[in-house]
Amino acid sequence: MHDDELDDTLDEEIEDQAEAAEVGGGRAAGRRRPGFVAGVLLGAILGAGLGLLFAPERGDRARRRLRRRLARLREQAAEQRTRLREGR
Repeated sequence: MHDDELDDTLDEEIEDQAEAAEVGGGRAAGRRRPGFVAGVLLGAILGAGLGLLFAPERGDRARRRLRRRLARLREQAAEQRTRLREGR
């Protein structure tokens, strides 16, 4: 009788998880949308750029610094894209 109760409990748990997956649009719990991550990254980049633009330093220096940082970010993004394509 103990095995039957365990089977019933497991069946209920499987049904609950299936229902939760249907309610969540079929996505497994814990998976994030790429749009959310892209939004966070875009917000961070914009925040850093605005911080540099409003920093108490000359405009030409701030723009030069911003260009260097953006160039580094582009390089890092390209490296990350390459790593992802290679499956590392």
